[in-house]
Amino acid sequence: MGNALRIIESSLDAYRKFYERTPAINRLLYNSPEFLSYRDPNPLTFLDWRNQHSSVAQSACWVKPSPNGDTSILIPGGASFGGPVAQRRLRVEDYVDVLSALIDYSQRQGHAQIEWTPPLPHHGAEGGEEAEFAALQLGFHAHIAGLESVACLPVTHDSKFQNLLRKCQRESIEYVGDIELDAFYPTLKGVYSRHEVRPTHSREELAILKARFPQDIRFVGARKGGELAATACLFRISPVSDMVFYMCTVDKHKKDNPMMLLIAEDMKQAYARGCKYYNFGTSSIELSMRDNVWTFKRQFGSVGLLRRRFRWANDLSKASRQ
Repeated sequence: MGNALRIIESSLDAYRKFYERTPAINRLLYNSPEFLSYRDPNPLTFLDWRNQHSSVAQSACWVKPSPNGDTSILIPGGASFGGPVAQRRLRVEDYVDVLSALIDYSQRQGHAQIEWTPPLPHHGAEGGEEAEFAALQLGFHAHIAGLESVACLPVTHDSKFQNLLRKCQRESIEYVGDIELDAFYPTLKGVYSRHEVRPTHSREELAILKARFPQDIRFVGARKGGELAATACLFRISPVSDMVFYMCTVDKHKKDNPMMLLIAEDMKQAYARGCKYYNFGTSSIELSMRDNVWTFKRQFGSVGLLRRRFRWANDLSKASRQ
């Protein structure tokens, strides 16, 4: 890639054209222009890494003010992890060039900090260990952002798990596959109301996302006696990775454990579609483990992977003297 990269500020339209030219395996759902802009895109800044000839990487970011008046660059913009997008897999030395240019841009703009959460390697070719290694080389500090539970497909379940599935079947739990948002959302609202918290997405936002990504965002269900007993919302993060964003069990059916059957059957469906990894999302809140959630996900053959957030601090006092 070479080390003569410079960053210029771009636009949503330019980013969209670059993203559409990028091979699918190098893209994430969270990096797509339609995902980034489903909420108000105005706070987003689009960065374009360029060499002498062309654009080699692009990313969306937030410029976030702090109470003391400083500003920070947050990559990605409007998503849990991702960016920058490149049209080929980047090596460690390529990431060193990309991050060095980002540091130079941050210093020129007078930003106090860069904060970046790369994707875990299983999501595809973008990011991974190369990105993290390059960040550490350049003086970024790693902070734990969460513990994710991920299963490799296909999964061979043990006899105890198979017995639980047979119990679900004896209780007449049936996997029904795709359901409509109107059927899913009341179950989501019911679960979050019990815990007195609000879900990440409103019903209107889920409707927008489903309309924009009809194949990549799905609502699935399992029923008992003709009514829904459990539901889930899944995001196809990349061509090889599905993520369970929401899991909802109807309170009156919790004793029947319908989520076991729903997830086990959906993992089979995901593998049949070419998915290699099934991501159950985080099993922690900040640095506090949710032991019951962690234990439930491990039944499906998942292992824990630490998602890291990398921070680089600018010495503004030194910059002001130069």
